[in-house]
Amino acid sequence: MAGVLKVKVGGVWVDVNTAGPQGPQGPTGPAGPSGGGSTPGGADTQVQFNDAGVLAGDAGLFYNKATDVLMVVGAVGIGTNPATTGAIRLANAAPIYARNAANTADLALIQPFSDNVIYVGSNAGDAGLILRSAVAIGVQGTVYPTTDGNRDLGQPAGTRFRDAYLSSSVRIGTNPAQSGAIRLANGSGIYFRNAANAADVAAIYFDGNNALLLSGAYVLTQARILSSPDATNDLGSTGLRFRDAFLSGAVSIGTNPASAGAIRLANYGQIAWRNAANTADVVAILVDTGNNLRLGNATMPTVAPSNDAVINLGASNVRWKDGHFSGAVNAPAHTFPSTAVPSADPNTLDDYREGTFTPFIASDGGYSGQTYSTQSGHYVKTGRQVVVNGSVALTWRGTFTGFLQIGGLPFPCSYGCDAVIGLVTGLNTAVSGLHLQFPAGSTVGYLRAFPAGGGTGMTGVTTSLLSDTVTITFSAAYVATN
Repeated sequence: MAGVLKVKVGGVWVDVNTAGPQGPQGPTGPAGPSGGGSTPGGADTQVQFNDAGVLAGDAGLFYNKATDVLMVVGAVGIGTNPATTGAIRLANAAPIYARNAANTADLALIQPFSDNVIYVGSNAGDAGLILRSAVAIGVQGTVYPTTDGNRDLGQPAGTRFRDAYLSSSVRIGTNPAQSGAIRLANGSGIYFRNAANAADVAAIYFDGNNALLLSGAYVLTQARILSSPDATNDLGSTGLRFRDAFLSGAVSIGTNPASAGAIRLANYGQIAWRNAANTADVVAILVDTGNNLRLGNATMPTVAPSNDAVINLGASNVRWKDGHFSGAVNAPAHTFPSTAVPSADPNTLDDYREGTFTPFIASDGGYSGQTYSTQSGHYVKTGRQVVVNGSVALTWRGTFTGFLQIGGLPFPCSYGCDAVIGLVTGLNTAVSGLHLQFPAGSTVGYLRAFPAGGGTGMTGVTTSLLSDTVTITFSAAYVATN
């Protein structure tokens, strides 16, 4: 019957339910299992065992004769006090061994030791232990090779792991870095195969000067990224550009660039843009050989602010020195401060204003009771040069004492000045001419007259000359005190 347990008797294998050749009478043995006789228990292919004195079988333990496989449905426990979970349950320090490829020695595959560490591999001269798995391999704590630096985790081709999932770091080399996800020892590198798969390319590595080299060309130190050799490598390319650059210092371009500023250019360095048609470069800013900063060139004849009438060129305390133009300066009217700020430079225009003033008739000995139908005056002041036009007309002359005057100039006369009398009506006495003379530093001038019959000079005018409805107009151009 298939699946029947066999035993070896006198060098011959026999079924337990088949009588063998008659042997000599042996000693009386212990009583056998009862209740079954020579009939096996359980179903076909089940391995027989003593179940409380009865020969029995179980679905959890059976033998496949066709494949020579002993099947255990539950677990296999080996050794004294083995593990209580798992399919293969070993006692502490119990190893799993296999024969080597030459079938000449045993190889320790997995060895749990008394220090609660699981060691993979052995010291028997094998090149390395190959772990084969379609998923992941993990342990409760740490997996160590049996010999430091002498075991591989997988092999270069054909027996590689697919993915590795780590929660901490990968450390490579002797005395690697103490932080980071990938921790390398000094002098270690990360290499790639080149596009032709013919040579290794060092992508990132540390040289002997503690400098980090990128692709063998760029040196990253604590402060700078350097090109090695000088001026032969690009940072990005036309089709492989970085997106943004965030810098706390400066960008220096060219040989012997400026030592200050955010963008530092060498002498005659240029900042250029492509034109709107994307057909040519436009040099926007450059420093020429005469150390002059230039804006624009023949292809960009106009330099304009980004928004109309909102950008200043200089400020009240940060002013341009000179402006040199071959054409015109097109600007709105310049507004001077309401209170003039005189300049020590006599060639500087420091004031301009237009306004009105109120002229009046006076006398150097006192005056009172005058009423007017007209008191009108206008002026234009450019720097210290003042031009005035005025008109006064009485409706009642009141009382005048002394020589007559006209006052009310908007600014004091600096050096003394004369005004031209225009239209005059309402005089009591005929004269051949009137004149108005202002002393230096005054805004009040004296009326002077030539007698009707002529004379050698002008004389002062008294109140008798005026009627109650006299009208006098005048104009003057003079230099003000400031």
